[in-house]
Amino acid sequence: MSNRLLLDRVQYTLEMYLKQKAHQCSYKSKDMQFRKDINALRALAVLLVVVYHFNSTWVPGGFIGVDVFFVISGFLMTKIILDKNEITLSSLITFYVSRLNRIVPALAFMCIALLIFGWFYLAGEEYETLAKHARYSLTFLSNQVYLDEAGYFATASREKWLLHTWSLSIEWQFYLLYPLFIGIVLKLFSRSRLIFAINTLLLISLCYCGYLSFVGDTNGYFMLSVRAWEMLIGSWAVLYKPKKYCSAYVGWLLILSTTFVINKDYVWPSLITLFPTLGALIILWANQNNRVSDSYVIQKIGLYSYSIYLWHWPVVVLFYKLNLHSSSWLLVGIVLSVLLGGLSYHTVEQIRLTKNIHSAKHLLIKCKPLWVVLILVGTTKFIAEQEGFPARSTLNPELVALYEKLDKSTQMNPLRSKCHISRYTGQQPSDACTFSTMEPEWAVIGDSHASELAFSLANQLNKIDKDLTQFTMSNCPPSYKQAESFSHCARWTNDVVDFVASSNQIQKVVIAYRYSDHLFGRNEDSYPELPNDYSDERREQVLHSLKLTVDTLLDQGKEVYLLMPVPEMGISIKALVDQAYIQNKDLTNIPSVTTSYYEERNQLFYSFISQSNFKRGLQHIEIRDFFCDKNQCYAVRDKVPLYFDDDHPGLLITNEIAARILNHAS
Repeated sequence: MSNRLLLDRVQYTLEMYLKQKAHQCSYKSKDMQFRKDINALRALAVLLVVVYHFNSTWVPGGFIGVDVFFVISGFLMTKIILDKNEITLSSLITFYVSRLNRIVPALAFMCIALLIFGWFYLAGEEYETLAKHARYSLTFLSNQVYLDEAGYFATASREKWLLHTWSLSIEWQFYLLYPLFIGIVLKLFSRSRLIFAINTLLLISLCYCGYLSFVGDTNGYFMLSVRAWEMLIGSWAVLYKPKKYCSAYVGWLLILSTTFVINKDYVWPSLITLFPTLGALIILWANQNNRVSDSYVIQKIGLYSYSIYLWHWPVVVLFYKLNLHSSSWLLVGIVLSVLLGGLSYHTVEQIRLTKNIHSAKHLLIKCKPLWVVLILVGTTKFIAEQEGFPARSTLNPELVALYEKLDKSTQMNPLRSKCHISRYTGQQPSDACTFSTMEPEWAVIGDSHASELAFSLANQLNKIDKDLTQFTMSNCPPSYKQAESFSHCARWTNDVVDFVASSNQIQKVVIAYRYSDHLFGRNEDSYPELPNDYSDERREQVLHSLKLTVDTLLDQGKEVYLLMPVPEMGISIKALVDQAYIQNKDLTNIPSVTTSYYEERNQLFYSFISQSNFKRGLQHIEIRDFFCDKNQCYAVRDKVPLYFDDDHPGLLITNEIAARILNHAS
């Protein structure tokens, strides 16, 4: 009898075990089912971003791929969270650990690889910046750092090796807060109130996004509060089940059409961002596959998408620094990004550092991804504190010396933040900067190209007991006698010119602008091609305003010194220095644009000068010889860096220009 009872118990235990396993398998197949359409959506998103970053003319709005990723993340996070019976501390910790396991290994490996590369090839300042950005990328705060630096579409951003991690930071901040938000709502209210709470949060974020875009504020690009609605709209694919679905083709069409309609000149994100995000939502709702989305290549790219995204931007930066911009090289860059992504997926992404952590105590002690982050944060913090080890033995002493001369304290106006206007907020000419207690006899009028010149000239004037007043504003074209709608500085320019013309103290005026920028547009995005962003009418207005400025000042008996154009390189001086160093070239003279490019770029301005009948008293200050010889212009000449970015002359050369102006005046 006892034997039969034992057999019954064994049979019962075996049946229960098999039932439990069957239940687990059915649960997994139901809730964790792999969706090829989502994988294809990832593939499209990452391809759009990668192609855009290598050549924005191929897909002008390719940056919307990130918006598509946000929608997918919102969908998956909502599904994962709501599939649980309840949200507990243990389930939250399990969720966070799974996210760390997914994100940290590949991100940490990329940061380590860049730090190793930088140790051998990046000068102290650049290496310090890389370490700083790596630290904030690993702590998922890089979006806040880049918010305080140059904008996403700015030329300077092309040299930031980890710029792309801003989106990972926003996603991780969403991962941290979203489960807590849902947990609080479910604890305080019923499950039926959750949809209302999510939609309220979505609406607030969307309205804030719309407001910032309406007023032209571009800071929202890096802000979670402005991006949150994109992820929350992904939750609709979980919360709502429409009776009739749109075809997935409608979603694909919305995304692709937006890609070719918008460009970087749009304020982003904005209400227009609804088009690609709703397109992604329609695809998620439809849950439809097709031959293209099911293809082997598309599915592989979808699987590799995270690693492709991680590695493509360092390749973009490297190609930018090496000046590899031909179409064939850009295609090589795209293929290389995909290959690196595939390699990372099959190796680093398969690493799972930690499993089965359900308590806060074990999270701190046993969570290996967290320890990897902490170790790297400590390492990068140490590198930054040592200022990037500027004199390390792995660097050529010539590079170290050159970067010392490129330091902001050496090349930029130390009073720039005080004396140069970056944005017009009603500043009056009478409040403009002077550099001593003496009455100013000189004035400098212009855009940011005149800021360092003003400081250099003031220093030399102070030595002979004279002074000047600085009137400079960023991105300010000649706008005298133009309506306020002509430019953001038209009112200020009118006030300044009238003030200087009527001044009894000011007798000598220097005028310096980035002329061809205001006539044709910036050349950073188009180089080596010449930009042509403005109409002939606009160009005539700019030149007419410049002539009126000169004539008005001459009429009042002023001596006017008109500075000729500074060569614009189209690529930053640090990128050119790094390029020369990586390619083991001589650092004594580092070329930039050709002299013929400079002449073609400024042909209209020189024609205007030669054909205009200015009144007597105008002196042209030619400066080409400081930058160029007969055939070539330079970023570095005789070991002296001539710029501090891609177009602004640095103090080391504006000191020489100021001396020439004073020689003309004597």
